[in-house]
Amino acid sequence: INQDSAYYTDAKSMVWQPFSKPSSAENESHRANQSTQPKKLRRIKSVMTQSALFQLNQISVIDVTGQDANKIVHNLTTQAIQDLDDLESVESFITDVKGKMVGHVIVMKNGENLRLVGPSGQSSAIAAHIDRYIIREDADVSVVDDNFSALIAGKTLGARIDEQTRLPAAETTNESRMKPCSVSTTMAGQPVWITPIPWLGLGSKLILIKHSESSDITNELVGVHNCVLRSEEDFHRERTRIGFPWFGIDLNSSNLPQEADRDSETISFTKGCYLGQETIARLDAMGQVQKKLVRWKLEGDMPSIGSTVDFNDKVVGRLTSVAEFEDGIFAIGPARRSHFEPGSVGDVTDDADPSGKTTATVL
Repeated sequence: INQDSAYYTDAKSMVWQPFSKPSSAENESHRANQSTQPKKLRRIKSVMTQSALFQLNQISVIDVTGQDANKIVHNLTTQAIQDLDDLESVESFITDVKGKMVGHVIVMKNGENLRLVGPSGQSSAIAAHIDRYIIREDADVSVVDDNFSALIAGKTLGARIDEQTRLPAAETTNESRMKPCSVSTTMAGQPVWITPIPWLGLGSKLILIKHSESSDITNELVGVHNCVLRSEEDFHRERTRIGFPWFGIDLNSSNLPQEADRDSETISFTKGCYLGQETIARLDAMGQVQKKLVRWKLEGDMPSIGSTVDFNDKVVGRLTSVAEFEDGIFAIGPARRSHFEPGSVGDVTDDADPSGKTTATVL
């Protein structure tokens, strides 16, 4: 590890080149890992107070290139993509004609090109969806998952990276707009792309790196910043604690964007027409969403993924992500309208352990 490594910031130097389209190797490994976790997890401290670095070996990365790339993606997403300045990013949903989710991504702009990054397992569906609406436009879409892995820096390490790379801190009055979005720099002598993300809260960073260079870059970050390398399982514990939903676990193609409860971060209600906009605008006007994701605080036994929350003999919620810490058990999951408000309570029913006693409170 080179302890004296220099980091060079040049926000304009990295130009995304279209890759040949690789065969997709997407899977739902984390869902499988969560569903097979032992019933009793050891209580662990949150690592977010440390300089934590989380490694995600599988992530969705879609490049949309060409003169009309911004126009195409703008017309298929809930955010105003054409309003982005160079190097800005925004959290957005890709939607179908019925207003339902095709994917949940961070859209990053670099010149006339866009890169969409999000949870693994959604690239093929997003790319096929975008490609379907490219007719005469100058645009090309490529799935490049197999070329990249991701390092996620928590808030503490993210601030150190800002200082080390001279990357300005995120300026925001709305978490959906993070300025400047991205910067290209070098780590271990290799180019990397760094962008602010909301996955572990404001201040966290995505470091997108090529698979072939991941070991050298990870070692340099650990050495230079004296940080703690954490697993993907730890990452999901932390994002569960803060309540960030993960597509393929907490959300899927059956959901409407408002059901994620991230309207201010992901939806522009002033951008005009886009695919699915009519449904989304009508829900906003009528306020009639019947379910949405909430954060739960649990007391009692550690429940299994998929456990329900009951109140007065009715199912009012479900747990899609669950994580246990020293100060309690936290969860994400959909709730009915009766349990949207913080302080709403219910009893957890775990089919895997009918004798378990757990109560749930909406945070």
